[in-house]
Amino acid sequence: ADLAARYYEENPRTNKASLNQEEWFNMGFIAVQKAIELEDSYAKFYSTRARLYSLIGEYDKALKDIKIAIDKEDSSNIDYSMRISTYLSQKMRIESEKQMSLIDQRREEIENKMEKQLIQLEEASTKNLEYMGIFAWIVSFIITGINCVEAYSKISFFNAVGLFMILSG
Repeated sequence: ADLAARYYEENPRTNKASLNQEEWFNMGFIAVQKAIELEDSYAKFYSTRARLYSLIGEYDKALKDIKIAIDKEDSSNIDYSMRISTYLSQKMRIESEKQMSLIDQRREEIENKMEKQLIQLEEASTKNLEYMGIFAWIVSFIITGINCVEAYSKISFFNAVGLFMILSG
């Protein structure tokens, strides 16, 4: 189990897709589960399971197991301080990975929202351009009509505008 965890931790990006590595991971997880069932007071088993949990994104379970490992570690052992230091280091790494995972999720949410808003903005811009085109057509039609009426008649400008308005409806 420790070897499987170490294997994944040392090669996190290249190993996740390989079937062989998935088999190693599953075997490691089964082994550590059996070890805990047989000897539930050995702290290092919980630490190893925590590492495996963190590799699959189960950070809360990993942190729970690290806490159990710290609590179960026998303070009378010669290497107690070294093991506690290792567990605390693992705990910090798991917490860091958990935060990075949350940041990645949040970033994806923001990117999706931005993409949707960009599409809405493009649609609104297109609609605005359509309205401006229609408005420009209407204004040019009116000005052209008034100019034509005024140019071809001997009536005043205001009378030409009135005639044009009556004729255009």
